[in-house]
Order: sequence, then C-alpha cells, then structure tokens
Amino acid sequence: MIQAPSWVPGTFVSRLDSDTREELMSLGRRLEFPAGTVLLRQGSLQTTVLVLTTARSSDLACVKIVLTAEDGHESLLGIRTSGDLIGDMAALSEQPRTATAKTCRPTAVQKISHGEFTAFLKRRPDAEVGIKRMLVDRLSQADRQRQEFIRYDGPTRLARMMVELADRFGRAGEHGLVVGVELSQREWGHLIGAGEESVRRAMRRLRDLDLVVPRYRDVTVVDLAGLRRFGHLKE
Repeated sequence: MIQAPSWVPGTFVSRLDSDTREELMSLGRRLEFPAGTVLLRQGSLQTTVLVLTTARSSDLACVKIVLTAEDGHESLLGIRTSGDLIGDMAALSEQPRTATAKTCRPTAVQKISHGEFTAFLKRRPDAEVGIKRMLVDRLSQADRQRQEFIRYDGPTRLARMMVELADRFGRAGEHGLVVGVELSQREWGHLIGAGEESVRRAMRRLRDLDLVVPRYRDVTVVDLAGLRRFGHLKE
C-alpha cells in the first residue's frame, strides 16, 4: 500500500487546497524510478509535466536539475523535491526543455500530458495562480542567491546550503544527520557559486570546527545547531 504523499512546505502542490490537489494527482499516471534515472532531457520537445511525489520507500523525491552548455560543461542549477513540478516551463511555453532532470534517490512522479495539465489550469484558477507564484519564488530565490554570493564568504555559503539540504533531505546516521544528497565538490560549488578548490577549503574549515564530517559525495552534519550559527541562520 502506498502511503499518502508528503508535500514539502513551499512547493507548488503544498500550496493547493485539498480538492485542487486531489484533482491534480488524479491526472496522468504514477511512475517510480530508481536513483540515477533521467526524467527529462535538455533539448527534448516533449511537453509532459511531472509532479514529484513520495516513493514506496517513503523517501521524499530528490531530483537534480542540470544545465549542459554548448561545450559540454554541466552546471547544477538546483534540487527539486516532493511537491515540486518539473517540465512546467516547456509545457507552458511549448519550447524545448531547458535543462535535464535526474533522480538522486528512488523517486515517484505523476506524469501528466500537456493537454491534461493546461486544461487543469483552466479549470482551477487557484492552480494557475500557484504556477505564477512558483515562478516568482524561483526568481526571488535566484536574487537571494546572488545576494548571498556577495554578502557571505565560501564557508558561510556552504554551511547555509548544507543546513538547507539537511533540513529537507537529512536522515539520521550513526554520527549525526546525513545530508542525504550525493553531490560532488563541483556540484556543491555550483550551488554556492564557488570553485572546487574553494569548496575543498570550506569543507576543511567546517570539518576542523567539528561541524561536519565530509565523506565521498555525502556529508554528515554532527552539530546542526552550530552549523546554523556559523551560517548566520536562525535556530
């Protein structure tokens, strides 16, 4: 039996009223994918929309959004979770996909056709308002990131991002809270606007302060309260 999905606060689905949410999740079909699956590919002309939801394992969805430049260089733009939409921009604009979406843990989705999704938005004005709010939130988040790049140094930005991911995806481990998202140092750098060497130095500093224990492609937070203070975040 599949448990009721958990919608992360602040996501598109979490903001819908119960009737609208129920109708949305009745559209299309539910699919589950293992970690490492490409859900959407940059440049594709497909216009389906995916609603990220909770897998049978009860883990929140975790999907990396990656942009590939013409020279093949990849940049991690962000991470989406249960309640987020992906593919919405291509569906609304009817333009090619602007980025690739790849699962970083077992993830379930509700796959909805372009026609079903646009008809749903016409029937449910509150959902259309939710789409606009989501787009505004994305722009606001980009603005906040730019401000952080200016205001804080590398270790502080890294601490803030670790807290954000630990709060959303963290799971209890033997020595603390495992962040739960496998990221290379380059990917950490993409998220905080820093080069790999800067990320290495920042990791060492947080480790030396006994705040985190970095491991290959993952991090354990051993002092979450201390990491929040270091990142100038409220408890």
